[in-house]
Amino acid sequence: MTKVTIIRHGPKGQDGLLTEEGIQQTKDFGDRLRRKEGPFGLAISSPEKRASRTAEIVGTGCHIIIADEIGIPKGEDVLELFAKLGNAPLTEYLKGTPAKERLAEYGQKAWKKIKSSFGEEKHVLVVGHEVLIAAIGVAATQSACSSIARLITETTFKECDGFTITLENGKLSAIAFVRMANT
Repeated sequence: MTKVTIIRHGPKGQDGLLTEEGIQQTKDFGDRLRRKEGPFGLAISSPEKRASRTAEIVGTGCHIIIADEIGIPKGEDVLELFAKLGNAPLTEYLKGTPAKERLAEYGQKAWKKIKSSFGEEKHVLVVGHEVLIAAIGVAATQSACSSIARLITETTFKECDGFTITLENGKLSAIAFVRMANT
């Protein structure tokens, strides 16, 4: 059995980096999450500093892989959508936009990278960004349960929010949402 916890980075300031308060909140969240779920053996992070710093804090002591596949996709169409929709649920991003296929492709590539990275690890942390973690979640759960994939697309992920996917023999067996506020 492998657990993959996929979360959004911690609270950031105007400069895009974690704030001092955000660092403390992320530490507290990480402590609660590790007490509840156990330690992480591996963290996979977006290359952006706020995500990699969150992975260092929450994944305390585990090996960290920085993966472009988990980062913010390049391209004006996606960046324009982020500026317009911000932290809206994935459903808002998928409403007839040209970036719809790009986000689906992003989720598939990111999930493939995640699965190829964890090997025998039993507890993996993935740190990404806003709506992009939802795209990864849809790719991870879509074939197993469309209602779970739909729920993920309708969820707004705030700082350090996300979900834990439990895989048994490579197949989805459970999912649980994690929230900074109630972990």
